[in-house]
Amino acid sequence: MKIGNLLINSIHKIQSKKDAQDSFKEHLEQEQKKQDSEPEKKELSEEELTDAIENFESAKFAKERGIHASVTPGLRVVLSDSQGKQIRQMSGEEFLDLRTAVQEQVSQGKLIDKKI
Repeated sequence: MKIGNLLINSIHKIQSKKDAQDSFKEHLEQEQKKQDSEPEKKELSEEELTDAIENFESAKFAKERGIHASVTPGLRVVLSDSQGKQIRQMSGEEFLDLRTAVQEQVSQGKLIDKKI
């Protein structure tokens, strides 16, 4: 009787390990599919960023408020006010994403929910 119980327990343990391995493989496959379906991010060029900054500075609201944008080493964007005080610093990618969202006229609530 003890041998039978040991055999059944061993079979259950083996099956549990196999189920866990199958679950892990399934998870990895789903992650791979997810990564494959996501669009590849292209490399940010300094020229693209400079064009976006020029476009930003020519906007009416930036001129009215005296907001200035500049590029720092490492393709970071610094927004400063008319007195030169730094308002915000962000990556170039984030700046472009925000500019795109504004140009698409995304509402503020949706912008927060959007993955940037």
